[in-house]
Amino acid sequence: MKSYTGNKGIWACENIDQSRLENQDIQPESHYSDYYCVPNHGKYLHCFKVKNSQNDIVGMIVMQYIQLEHDDFEVISLFIRQLATELEGRLLNEELARIAITDSLTGLANRKAFDKDLDGHIQLINRYPDRHFGLFMLDVNGLKRANDQYGHSMGDALLIETSKLLVESCRLTDKVYRLGGDEFAIILEAGDCDSCDILWRRLETVRDQINYACLPNGKRVEIHFAIGYASTDQYSAGKICLVADKEMYKDKRHFYEQTGIGR
Repeated sequence: MKSYTGNKGIWACENIDQSRLENQDIQPESHYSDYYCVPNHGKYLHCFKVKNSQNDIVGMIVMQYIQLEHDDFEVISLFIRQLATELEGRLLNEELARIAITDSLTGLANRKAFDKDLDGHIQLINRYPDRHFGLFMLDVNGLKRANDQYGHSMGDALLIETSKLLVESCRLTDKVYRLGGDEFAIILEAGDCDSCDILWRRLETVRDQINYACLPNGKRVEIHFAIGYASTDQYSAGKICLVADKEMYKDKRHFYEQTGIGR
């Protein structure tokens, strides 16, 4: 059996050579019918497409046997339909669960995911005090000004661009979140002071290019983001969020005072 979703198209095999199943004559796109059989060393590989309610192929079931009697075919077909319904229900539930923790604009994890992950890290460090983590709070400067001047579509484009830059600046083990509006956060797994300092320097390099986003005509847009961060290497897990948030607002005030750019 192969599912085209959950296991990324990997065959689960028993008594059938997987390499044989990868041949073109087995692939569902090579056959119009929902059922077909192909010869295999004196027997047949009986192939059934598993389809959802939109008639999309979500999986394949292949059985090696001599021939199927009519009653056998009816029983197997009934099983395939029941399996398709079960798979579709599970996939729908998985998709709903994914949507619930995903920001629809940027594709990042959202506030709900952040709250859950942060609580998980706090619980973990309470059990293992030596396993530090870091937290960055970020806020986009000048977003309202960009919205007023260029429209909300530009504001959305700037948020998407910011999310990409944040992800590119992070390690694979770090996780970026959009908390809502122009607020972002990053949780650094194994984020001691040194790790946080390294990420901060990377982010500084990005935001030093103050107009890092541009219009389709090439004109740069005045945009920037404020950063605040803290590590459980220095602060208690219960205070880390407040410390990072406070540092972020301090950085934001400094930016507007230094540049004179309107909010």
